[in-house]
Amino acid sequence: MGNTDEDLATARRPQIFPRFNDEEIARLSRFGEPRSYGRGEMVA
Repeated sequence: MGNTDEDLATARRPQIFPRFNDEEIARLSRFGEPRSYGRGEMVA
């Protein structure tokens, strides 16, 4: 049997929701502006 959708989502969670350290955030900051989103707020 293959992976279930849940197994796949769990395995790929770091790709779906990456966590950046301070150095990575500093490096990427030149590509945009800091933003904050409230819990449940849609990001599109």
